[in-house]
Order: sequence, then structure tokens, then C-alpha cells
Amino acid sequence: MGLETRRKCFSTNNTVCGCDQGHICVTEEGDNCAKCRPHRVCGPGQRVQERGTERRDTECADCPPGTFSPGGTLAQCQPWTQCSGWFQMETEPGTQSTDATCSSSWGFYLLCVFSVFSVIVVALVLVLWITVKSRRSCGGRGHGH
Repeated sequence: MGLETRRKCFSTNNTVCGCDQGHICVTEEGDNCAKCRPHRVCGPGQRVQERGTERRDTECADCPPGTFSPGGTLAQCQPWTQCSGWFQMETEPGTQSTDATCSSSWGFYLLCVFSVFSVIVVALVLVLWITVKSRRSCGGRGHGH
């Protein structure tokens, strides 16, 4: 029920009850609380804007764009993960309640490796071709003299 004794009963006064931590008083009788209920729980995609007290319920706020809160228990929403590393790509976009997920883009990685390898092979073939051609032209002149 969430009630706790704040002041015990004496011949001159009655017992005074209040709410346990995590509860709000919903039925007051003077300075006595007759009924408590648990504080509101913020949902996924929300943050705790103001923590609840015995007299005030928890206030929730939606996470702003680009941030998330998975369980609604955070005071600040967390920014989405940025997939900005080498060969990383976003596989799932972030929502108010979930983070963005990244994965390695092996296809892109392999494309880069293949491209670099191809450029090296073409450069080597070109150097070899120029070397062979220059030797032939030098060899051809030497035989004519």
C-alpha cells in the first residue's frame, strides 16, 4: 500500500502516516496520508524530468530527436550512436526508445581493398611496359650503329 508510520499514536494525538519512498499520497486527511500509490513510471522514449516526491508525482518528458531512453528511468536521454568509423554503416536507425546500431561494411571494405590492389597492379604493368619498351628502343639504336 506504500504507507509508513510517521508519528505513533499517543493519548494526545493519533497516528500520522506518510508514503514510503517511491510513492505519492493520493488521499490526505489533514497532515495524515490515508492512501498512497507508486509514482508514475516513465515509458521507453521518455526521460524523468522531475523525480516524484510524497506530494508530487514523477514528471516525464519525451526524448528529443537524435536521442533515446530504453526504459524511461534516465534523467537525460542518451544520444544515438554515430556510425562514423571506417567501414561502419548504420544497420538500424535510432528511435526514441532504441539506439542506432552499426555494423562493419565488409562489402565496402573489400571494394576499397580491391580498388587499391587494382591500382597497384595497373601501375606495375605500366612500369613494366615502359621498361620493356625503353629497352627495345635502346637496343634497336645500338644495333644500327
